[in-house]
Amino acid sequence: MVTFLELPREIRDKVLSLVLSHHEDAPTDVSDASGRAEFDDIRFVRGMMSRVMYIEHPPMRDSTSLLLLNHQLHEETQDAIRLLPTNSFVLDVIIAHERKLWATWLYAPVLTTRVDRVYTTIRTIGCYSKGSSLFKGGDGGPPQITMSFYNLIERGLRVGPVGRRTRKDDKKISIKELVIDVRTPDVPSSKILPRQHCEQWRKELYREENGPDYLLHPAYILGYVRSDIGMLLNMSYHSASYGTLLYERIGSIKVLMDGELHEEWDLAQCLADVKFNDSFGGSSRETRREVFSRWKLQAHQTRIELGLPVMPLKGGKDEKEGSSSV
Repeated sequence: MVTFLELPREIRDKVLSLVLSHHEDAPTDVSDASGRAEFDDIRFVRGMMSRVMYIEHPPMRDSTSLLLLNHQLHEETQDAIRLLPTNSFVLDVIIAHERKLWATWLYAPVLTTRVDRVYTTIRTIGCYSKGSSLFKGGDGGPPQITMSFYNLIERGLRVGPVGRRTRKDDKKISIKELVIDVRTPDVPSSKILPRQHCEQWRKELYREENGPDYLLHPAYILGYVRSDIGMLLNMSYHSASYGTLLYERIGSIKVLMDGELHEEWDLAQCLADVKFNDSFGGSSRETRREVFSRWKLQAHQTRIELGLPVMPLKGGKDEKEGSSSV
């Protein structure tokens, strides 16, 4: 019997190309969470319950197994990787019963720290019944969904598409383009909450009167995503410690709904324009402006080192305190 390495190189290259282009199927059911867990295995900006369910031990990436087989396949796989059109990933995120996020990497052929594009879909599966809702606020802070969305971004930028880790080192991953596409639920339109009834108390009342099996309107989720990103980029008293990572490691962010663009941020331009906004509330009031100025210069340099676009910085005497326009 002919072994793989005895096949003509052209056939081996075709097989390797097919292997590297394989996409996993997105989950269609959220009733069984076995094999998934919330991770606390990296040093997050802030210790928190993420309410994000990751696959604890995902299958080995296709390129990883090929690179480990032997020297010849290692070289041929490297050649195939270089022929990939981009270093792009696909991430599927499910809002499961409005209580957890399920994150599944559908396509990540190569573990790399320089990612061209991450295309992320946000879908809703399962009706809310009982328990703590991701969208319920409290204690004066943002609702849990805000922190869960941030957890997804932070983990992607620190360790990438991997399972539970034993080391807490930061891979310093950069993403040239982050695309977030909020999808309309795959149910009859009559089973989607009207947009005006999606706020917490309104949806509870609507479901009491009409039945529990109504899913959130995608425009409501889209509003959360746009608001959360805008808040992070505003670099205010509360948000600056979180927004730094986006400015330093992402080229641009696009937010879509069902494939239609709704908002876009060019992070190079945003960094050039962002103003001191009582930023970095963890620092003393007397040092905050200096901390902000030092961070802005450092973020500009970090983007250069990571190969991300930059714009000439604005600031100095012309920079006035106040809300940024990003």
